[in-house]
Amino acid sequence: MGAAWSGFAIAGSHALTQEQREEAECVTCYERHSGREVWVHRDSAHYQFPSTGDGPRATPTVDGQFVYTLGATGILNCLDRETGVGHWTVNILTDNDAKSPPHGMCGSPLVVGEIVVVSAGGSEGRSLVAYDKHDGHRVWRAGNDPASYASPFMMEISGAQQILVVNTQTFNGHDPISGELLWTVAWKNDTDTNCSQPFPVLENRVFVSTDYGTGCALFEVATAAEGSWMIEPVWTKRTMQTKFSSAVVHDGHAFGLDDGILECVSLEDGRRRWKKGRYGHGQLLIAGDLLVIQAEDGRVALVEANPATYRELAELQAIEGKTWNNPALAGRQLFVRNDREAACYELPLEAD
Repeated sequence: MGAAWSGFAIAGSHALTQEQREEAECVTCYERHSGREVWVHRDSAHYQFPSTGDGPRATPTVDGQFVYTLGATGILNCLDRETGVGHWTVNILTDNDAKSPPHGMCGSPLVVGEIVVVSAGGSEGRSLVAYDKHDGHRVWRAGNDPASYASPFMMEISGAQQILVVNTQTFNGHDPISGELLWTVAWKNDTDTNCSQPFPVLENRVFVSTDYGTGCALFEVATAAEGSWMIEPVWTKRTMQTKFSSAVVHDGHAFGLDDGILECVSLEDGRRRWKKGRYGHGQLLIAGDLLVIQAEDGRVALVEANPATYRELAELQAIEGKTWNNPALAGRQLFVRNDREAACYELPLEAD
């Protein structure tokens, strides 16, 4: 594989990702059952940062016949899923007079109805931006916050759809039709490096986490008497300091990598239930009542999502080398990759 911290997006018979091949930033499509290369789309771009590596960072977003990708240098593409042929492209940094954060553009595009939404991070109303998903013309833009490394996220709150986005210093909610900023709350750490995705809890609560001295919080979003929106913290804690991974929620608890160690905290009050298991700065997802953990050293571990105790059920050295990429689970197939290799495994493992 070419260098990148992108994950796989699985759609039908395709496994799509991004990678750097010499001086070309590529969107690549592989046959999901064999790994055979189907097509490659190339842009002339090469993002480099000494401490965090080369290449794109974001995972492709699939919407029917189309694939939307955001490269590390700000190139937003709409491609045909079957052929890789480009339908339109725009550089969101140039279009919004924005500056890339130090580690490149990392947020995946969000498709909402007829628009595709990206976090450009421009000032003067050019932070969160929506483009027509068919032809790429700009539909709206709003907000003034520099972009973080998280992706825009859609959530229904008290019956209303909202786009949630974690920025470098704020956590915001936007109207998906107009882009209007509905609410904002301070959410920052000592380095202005927010990476983790928010996770919905109940119909109007959201769990967020970050590292560098801040920790985690549970926020409640509600309508005010005059019809406006307000957001208030239910609690904040120094637990669950996710660096550049995201936590998941199960059975009234959040599970995540607190500076590389798996931790479980209660959503009732944010208190730690347990902290055990060293996986480094990897990633995790939840499947039923199991955590699928992609460790930083290439291992994959299955761990019970059990708030009462830590129990690792299985472990596999899936790939070799530093692995910051998110895994993808499609049916029984688990897709993993890093900046040098990729693999597909069939799960679940047979019980003893």
